[in-house]
Amino acid sequence: MEKKEFIIGKRPQKEWGWLIILALFFTGSGAGSFFFALILGSVTRMLMGVILVLVGALFLLADLSRPLSGWRVILRPQSSWITRGALGIISFFVLSVLYMLAVSLQHGRSVSLSGAPWTTGPTWLMVLGVLSGAVALFVAAYPGFLLGSMRAIPFWNTALLPVLFMISGLLCGLGEIYLMPLQWEGQTWGLVLLNSLSVGLLILGFFLLLSLILTVHSGTTKESVRLLTSGSLRSQFVAGVIGIGVIVPLIILVLIFGGATGTSLLPIAGILLTLGMLLFRYSILKAGIYTTPV
Repeated sequence: MEKKEFIIGKRPQKEWGWLIILALFFTGSGAGSFFFALILGSVTRMLMGVILVLVGALFLLADLSRPLSGWRVILRPQSSWITRGALGIISFFVLSVLYMLAVSLQHGRSVSLSGAPWTTGPTWLMVLGVLSGAVALFVAAYPGFLLGSMRAIPFWNTALLPVLFMISGLLCGLGEIYLMPLQWEGQTWGLVLLNSLSVGLLILGFFLLLSLILTVHSGTTKESVRLLTSGSLRSQFVAGVIGIGVIVPLIILVLIFGGATGTSLLPIAGILLTLGMLLFRYSILKAGIYTTPV
C-alpha cells in the first residue's frame, strides 16, 4: 500500500492528529460560546467561552515539539496563518477579559435578555464589545484560513472552509449554551433569537457542506470526497456530521421554535450540535490528502 501511494503521488496527512483536532474544536466552540453570550449579555457564559478557548490554546501548545518556544509563532504575521491565528487568540483573551470586567462593573454578572449590553452604555464599552465579538468570529473562522494555506492538500484549498469553520464554531457555541441551564420562561427575545440563528446557521451549513463535496476538481480532491462520502470516513461525516450534527438538531429546533414541543429538548440539541461539530473537524482533517509525498 505504501508503495502504491508513493507511485500515484498521494498520501493521507497524518501530522495533524487528535491534539490539533481538539485544539481547533475548543478554540472554535469557545469563540462561538463567547459570541452568543455577548449577545445574551451573560458574563458567566462569556467566561465559559474564554475558558474553552484557553483549553484549545493549551492543546495547540501541547502539539508543539518545544512548547516553551511557542511564543516564536507570533513573529511572522506577514506570511504565516499560524502567526495570525496566535495573535487572534491573544487579542481575543485581552479584549474579552477587559470587556467582561467592564460589563461586570457596569451591569453585574448578567443583564436582561431584552437587550445586549454592547448596545447600551458608554461608547468605549460598546466599541470594546463589538471588537470582542469580531475577534471571536475570527478565532472561530481561523482554522479554515490555516487549512486553506496548506497548498499541498488541494481539498483544503477552498474559500468555503473559513465560512464552514466559523459556522461550525458558532453552532458548537450555541450547543454549549443550550447545555447550560437557562431560565427561558419570560425570555422570549433570547429564545427566539437563538433558535432563529441556530436554524439559519444549520441550513446554511448544510448547503455549504453539499457545495464542498459536490465541487470537485483534481483527482486528489475527488479522493478526499470519496473518503467522506463512501470511504473510511463515511460514518463520521454522513451519519455524524450531517445526520447527528445538522439534520436531527435542525428538526428539534424547528419543533421548539414552532411551539410543538417545550424547551426541555434544548440540551439534547446542544449535545448533538457539539458532537457533530467535533466530528466535522475530525472528518475534514482526516480527509486531507497530499498531492505528493513529503
